[in-house]
Amino acid sequence: MNYRQIIRENDLEITKFLDYLRTERPGYVIEGHCPSLVDLDLAKFLYLGIDGDHTEHSLEEVRQRIENGMFFEIQGKMLKRDVLDYICENNLYEYCGFVTDDTMADSLYEKGELNDVVQQAINMGFPIEYAIYCATYTPSHRMRFFDRGVIAPGKLADFQLLKDPKVLHPEYVFKNGIQIYSRLETNAEPLVHAFPQDFYNSVMLPPLTPEDFEIRTEIESGEVTVRVLEILPDRTQTREKRITMPVQNHRIRWQDSGCLLAMVLERHGKNGNIGYGFITGSCLQTGTCATTWFHDHHNLFVAGDNPDDMLLAVTRIRELQGGILTARDGQILAELPLPICGILSERSLAETAAGLKSVRESLEELGYRHNNPIMSLGTLGLPVSPALKLTDVGLVDVKKGCIVPLIV
Repeated sequence: MNYRQIIRENDLEITKFLDYLRTERPGYVIEGHCPSLVDLDLAKFLYLGIDGDHTEHSLEEVRQRIENGMFFEIQGKMLKRDVLDYICENNLYEYCGFVTDDTMADSLYEKGELNDVVQQAINMGFPIEYAIYCATYTPSHRMRFFDRGVIAPGKLADFQLLKDPKVLHPEYVFKNGIQIYSRLETNAEPLVHAFPQDFYNSVMLPPLTPEDFEIRTEIESGEVTVRVLEILPDRTQTREKRITMPVQNHRIRWQDSGCLLAMVLERHGKNGNIGYGFITGSCLQTGTCATTWFHDHHNLFVAGDNPDDMLLAVTRIRELQGGILTARDGQILAELPLPICGILSERSLAETAAGLKSVRESLEELGYRHNNPIMSLGTLGLPVSPALKLTDVGLVDVKKGCIVPLIV
């Protein structure tokens, strides 16, 4: 994931591991993540042996990856007409595969997962046979699973039966030659699993007061220019925006700036850090949201237009011992408890999907405009995804790989 650092001279443990694989385990499949890398930087990344990428790209970035021998993995947000046409027109089916990433529980329950991605590609004109081929055969061979891919003697009998190949709703599913699903038999027994008790006590915060939801400066009065995360409507990558805000009594007065206050609270009981920032763009226009499902450190993120509601949201997250929720005017609007390590639910898929859907709809009612608002929210602290992200130690300039101050 740390794709910009490993292509520089470094002493990282992951680089030592890649060196070990190249010399001692050549041929191992190494999957990667390199949004926006091109030209020499991409060549350096590939030289390390990382030759698979599943992230979002422009057509030129896709072209460079395939031309340089990289296996390109197409998730739902990469179902773009120009990309699919490029693959079909150049018969590049051996160099790509359909995958899923970050499928939300409500979408999984209502639409399915990989079958939905493939169905969308078919609906966009991708040939049916090649769509299924790129969702089954090429990914299997990419991962060196040479014991499957054909129904033949000596091969693994993993397959499904469709009534109509144009509609990817299986009638039967077989694993190792054994039927594990039938559309006619839907009464599966629920699985029950007990986690260690400390998994249920992962939100460990110091006492908080309203003063913690203020940003103080050395300047008594005047103006400051701050870095702001601008959220885009069609991607999880952000842009850095700089906005001038007034200062009064050493406090930044951000309420009329068109921005929301954002905070990341270290919640694993390590140091009690709080990172401060601002968000704008295709995010909430009013109200508050909070979550402990927050890639990849999963600290507690909260953002809103009212510090009192933000404190309410954090207090409720602590009571739930993890979750994702929205609030406004002193009330919790929607919530999904995630009590296992702050990231997992013990509810059924149907119940989890319903809870997450209520949160997503609430985010949208509060003004969040994004093709996947839950994922957008959950990656605002992902410090390996461009360009500016917020963590408990402050703002991270992802391209430079360093912490940058809030006030410019």
